[in-house]
Amino acid sequence: MLVTDLHHAPACATTLIVALGIQSTPVGGDVIVVAVALLVGVNRIAFE
Repeated sequence: MLVTDLHHAPACATTLIVALGIQSTPVGGDVIVVAVALLVGVNRIAFE
């Protein structure tokens, strides 16, 4: 996203996923947390 200069609202997207019932289990919440941590880690490695 930094390379293409795109912007988005990840908090709003996650809220919609949970509110619409697409992701309604605790395991799914863990998947979201791990995915976000992985994306942040890759971003830090790639752009520092």
